[in-house]
Amino acid sequence: MISKKYIYNKLSYIFDISYFKYINILFNNDSSRNTVIDLGCGDGAIIKSIAAMFPESNCIGVDYIQSNSSHNNLTLINGDILNFISVTDLSGCSLIIMNDVIEHLDYDQIIEFMNIVIDKMPKGCRLCLQFPNMSSPFGLRNYYGDHTHKTGLTDVKMSFLLSRFKQIEFNFNGVEEPGKFNAISILLSFVYWKFIIKIYGLLLRRSIGWNRYFFFPNLLCVIQKI
Repeated sequence: MISKKYIYNKLSYIFDISYFKYINILFNNDSSRNTVIDLGCGDGAIIKSIAAMFPESNCIGVDYIQSNSSHNNLTLINGDILNFISVTDLSGCSLIIMNDVIEHLDYDQIIEFMNIVIDKMPKGCRLCLQFPNMSSPFGLRNYYGDHTHKTGLTDVKMSFLLSRFKQIEFNFNGVEEPGKFNAISILLSFVYWKFIIKIYGLLLRRSIGWNRYFFFPNLLCVIQKI
């Protein structure tokens, strides 16, 4: 029987959804390190799903919001992510997720976080940062729709921030989270982001210029320690 994580792994090559990208990273991870950390996990939906699909992994979720765990391989911690990362050994970590979190930090806090986490990450570990795309009108809607957001980021600004670290490689993906995680919303996402974007991209190139992430409300920055 084909497993759910196998299906999601294959879908990661088709759909621009960050959750599928995380599954792809874990599915293809050949390292003995098996710790997955979700910083700012909210109600724990992502890390709970990962814990269920990867029972061999040691999954940890950190946030101020308390939630219960129904999986033996999942620990949910009620606390501050900067304090947690400062005192936690990351040597067994293969993946660190921050979904819509980093924009809640001010610029100095982002620098502080990056200095700590990149120094402590083992080689091969990936840090995935999803944040509103300030190069997109849809990203502006996301960013200014929450008064707790402190720092607006683009691929250019994040690249400049990360350029000071010589021990990492990073890349960007434009991503869209479907409103409801079901087959219909994923199909609509596919039709829109794979077809409509290409049409409008051709028009924009001749008028105002073209940023490949223009229509994506979110960016996913994948940072790997080398």
